[in-house]
Amino acid sequence: MGTDRHWERHGAQNPYWAVLTEARYDRAEMDDAARGAFFDSGVQRIEQILAAATAAFGQRDGFRSALDFGCGVGRLSLALSGRSEEVVGVDISPSMIAEAKRNAERMGRDNVSFRQASGSLEELAGQTFDLLVSDIVFQHIPVAAGLRLYRGLLDRLRPGARGAVSFTYDKATRLARLRQALKRVPLAQAAYDAVWTLRNASPPMQMNAYPLGELVRELHLRGVHRVQLELGGHGESLSALLLFETP
Repeated sequence: MGTDRHWERHGAQNPYWAVLTEARYDRAEMDDAARGAFFDSGVQRIEQILAAATAAFGQRDGFRSALDFGCGVGRLSLALSGRSEEVVGVDISPSMIAEAKRNAERMGRDNVSFRQASGSLEELAGQTFDLLVSDIVFQHIPVAAGLRLYRGLLDRLRPGARGAVSFTYDKATRLARLRQALKRVPLAQAAYDAVWTLRNASPPMQMNAYPLGELVRELHLRGVHRVQLELGGHGESLSALLLFETP
């Protein structure tokens, strides 16, 4: 799909900025201090997520196997390596995966592996996990494809597993909601992407809003009754971190 090609271009051209769109992480500005801050932010984010899960579901000392979906260059995967016996990071971009592997080698994290993702998650065949993390990822995936991936990820969780998955669910202003609605018109998103690509050196990043009811329904159908939402946002987008524990 087009978004896969776009993400690979980001991975090849400017991988750290594509994960956290701050000027200091642009390839032209990136230095050792910025790299350190980038990975420190991953540790802080994982601590926030796991603290929220502990507050919702109780204390847990560690995990056997954790999955970081949409791992990018390994920002969260490497942070998880100190909290789980094994960590698997998956991403659609071969360039991101290559950089993530280099980062794991630089840091000496031998309990982390990285794999290129497919639309069917076949790279995870036969594996199950007791922790799923996916943060600021699904918003860049078209909703229909993202819902299929979300269901596939839920199917790979063990009993008693914990999940923390973030989604954009709406826009904060009427004008932003109108722009979002127009992109749902057939071919409108493709036309927008084409115009953006002509005007900019980097490809566009899609921002897709997901239906919270559908996300919660998928959990409900799997017998999940312990769910918590942490609401947030960035710019015009409203987001939710969906925290849950499987039965």
